[in-house]
Amino acid sequence: MHAEAEAGPGITGKEYMAQPTSVKIFGLEGGVLDALETSLSRQRLATYVNAAGGDREQAVRLYTWNTAVSAAFYGPLQGLEVALRNAMHGQLTGVYGLAWFDNPACGMDAGALDRIDQAKRTLRNRIAHHEPIFTRHLEADYRSLVNVTGWICPTTAS
Repeated sequence: MHAEAEAGPGITGKEYMAQPTSVKIFGLEGGVLDALETSLSRQRLATYVNAAGGDREQAVRLYTWNTAVSAAFYGPLQGLEVALRNAMHGQLTGVYGLAWFDNPACGMDAGALDRIDQAKRTLRNRIAHHEPIFTRHLEADYRSLVNVTGWICPTTAS
């Protein structure tokens, strides 16, 4: 399967469903749909089948499109994550020392550390674990990635 994420900026999975397909067409006849549903799991595909109004073929195409869009987000998201982590580490190391995360004076209690961890994993985990992102406003997510990266380093963001 080869996916082409040509859907355009700001498109959601629901808008994708209303357009002619932007994912390369591949054959789903001759038991292929059943085999894919078995391989990927009925539970994993259920979200896509529901979004496709019960049309299993369209659901598999949406799943493929979602995979391509997730792949497109992975690079910018990874860059933001590394830039943010490095910027925070640099600033906190300058004030609290190399082991700032163990320094109680830094003011980050277990709850704060948990919330930071949880926030950074939400979109990343959806993408990395191939969870559906097709209902998100993808253009807004991408703008947010670029904006936050710009706070750290405007040159990197551009």
